[in-house]
Amino acid sequence: MEGERRESIRVLTYLPFEARVVDPSEAQELRERCILPEGGTGLFDVEETLKHSNLPPALAHVLCEMNRKLDLLLCLVSSGEEWREMAGGERRKVEVSGTGLGFFWDEALPSGTLMEVKFLLPTLPFRPIRALVEVVRAEERRGRVWLGVKFTALREEDREEIVRFAFIKQKELLRQRS
Repeated sequence: MEGERRESIRVLTYLPFEARVVDPSEAQELRERCILPEGGTGLFDVEETLKHSNLPPALAHVLCEMNRKLDLLLCLVSSGEEWREMAGGERRKVEVSGTGLGFFWDEALPSGTLMEVKFLLPTLPFRPIRALVEVVRAEERRGRVWLGVKFTALREEDREEIVRFAFIKQKELLRQRS
């Protein structure tokens, strides 16, 4: 399909969402912050350890899921007011996919502009996501500027959760249509 730019499924939704333009001098620090787990340093990989243990696979899977949920809780507790305030804040219209986002912005930005985005996926438990993104296009939609951005720094676990969310949301939309 000529002109098709999407590499994965996108869904339109409303999320607690914040974005800001990033100065290139702070990009590396932000890149590292977006990749490392917020609740810790990532030095001890429980999932990898459990894979090589003698535990039954089903038990190892349950322990991995429990560890993931504990990591999220630690992240929420340790991140303090930043995410709690965002959870109670205004929702913004955002197009979400595993490769990037689309959202309205105050002004057109040139391709290559770096931004920090923070949003909460409405999953249980809700998932705070911070990413470094790069503007790939700015277009006018109904008299406003719509930015298309791609993720340049995002934890792989967060990407998987975004893809899972997009599939679930798309499934809900298809059910509503039929």
